[in-house]
Amino acid sequence: MRTLIIIFLLFFSFASSVHANSIEAARCSAIFFIMTAVERVEPNLGKYFTQQGGFSTMMTGLYLSEETNKPASRGDINKLKSKEITWIGNQYPNKKIFIQNKIKSCMGWNAAVAKLYQSNKHLLKKKDKMKSLLLSGPSPTKTYKYPFNDFGTIRRYIDIAFDKWIENGKVTPNSINEFLKKK
Repeated sequence: MRTLIIIFLLFFSFASSVHANSIEAARCSAIFFIMTAVERVEPNLGKYFTQQGGFSTMMTGLYLSEETNKPASRGDINKLKSKEITWIGNQYPNKKIFIQNKIKSCMGWNAAVAKLYQSNKHLLKKKDKMKSLLLSGPSPTKTYKYPFNDFGTIRRYIDIAFDKWIENGKVTPNSINEFLKKK
């Protein structure tokens, strides 16, 4: 009986960890989605955030498929990402320090996962091993150090990005999809 309880607790702990990872990865993807709005003012920075968001979205899909034991569809990922975009967007402007820290940590997490990925490129043809490696690698639930020397460059664009995102109607992948379905 004791063994059964331990197995149950370990399973529950793992499942809850995977769920937390999918939410935090989606939050990173969400914050990068909002930050892409800076592209109107600073095109290269917007493209950079698009790449960061794409990477976070890929990781969201990995965590989500692990959590549900089935492949995560684009719709599944966009639903979670849209929810987190709205959540992150609602933190602005009252919690700017939280947003700054989240951006720093998400960029640090992406850099840590990218480093793991780069050092294990030989596993690309072995998808299951690469997936396992990424899932067991750096977790978005932890706080990461900003990977560059000066956050001031990014900090000054946060208000611009959030203001542009709000000006554009607080779009999310789901709201874009709904708009396109009406056409």
